[in-house]
Amino acid sequence: MSYTFSDPRGLLFSTQFAQPIIMLLEQAAMADLKHRGEIQEGACFAGHSLGEYGALSAFADFMRFEDQLQVVFYRGLAMQLVIAR
Repeated sequence: MSYTFSDPRGLLFSTQFAQPIIMLLEQAAMADLKHRGEIQEGACFAGHSLGEYGALSAFADFMRFEDQLQVVFYRGLAMQLVIAR
């Protein structure tokens, strides 16, 4: 089974694609900060809504990254479909 998605403005305007990209950017930013030694030992992280996934993965390896992307994609897809456009 396959699906085709489209948006005249581009797919990043569709929530199901924007949210995984945002999470990917959060992961990349955190990896860069860790690599440069900018994260203090014992630092706390918090997030709201989508940011909770980024905060959890910054704090603990709670889920494989691929699985996080899938969860966030389906979360965004549900949000995209609920709102009449």
